[in-house]
Amino acid sequence: MFTTAAIMCCCLSLHAATHLSIELKSGEKYAFLLADNPILTFQKGNLVVNGDATTSYSIGDVKMYHFTEEPVSANQTTASDEFRIVAIDDATLQLQNMPALAEVTLVGSNGVLLKKKQANKAGDCVLELPAKKGVYVITAGNKSFKLIRK
Repeated sequence: MFTTAAIMCCCLSLHAATHLSIELKSGEKYAFLLADNPILTFQKGNLVVNGDATTSYSIGDVKMYHFTEEPVSANQTTASDEFRIVAIDDATLQLQNMPALAEVTLVGSNGVLLKKKQANKAGDCVLELPAKKGVYVITAGNKSFKLIRK
């Protein structure tokens, strides 16, 4: 873990990276703003991105991840193939760059549907997370990921 943190600090100091980009073996892409101070770890073959003290994302089948210098902020449009998850605060996510009007669902670890929303015409959706600790699955269009609320 110390090695990962040291490498991340070196990369950040040399290149002034602004976000972490993750590409899956399927070609799907995710991006996290470094301003949100994500912490990377590996657990059971998954890349785990801890966004804050209460939320983390477990991502499997990672092909590669890298830090980029592009000036991307939470309000800017990204490349058309880059799905983005932006933490607005500790209880709210903004899902960006999905297909227009894509369905977004939040399901508990017990399989119960907790929320169902629809992205707007721009492909964005704001999703409020439950306050309760637990494991949740968010499906946005054809992409799914596990969220761990601590």
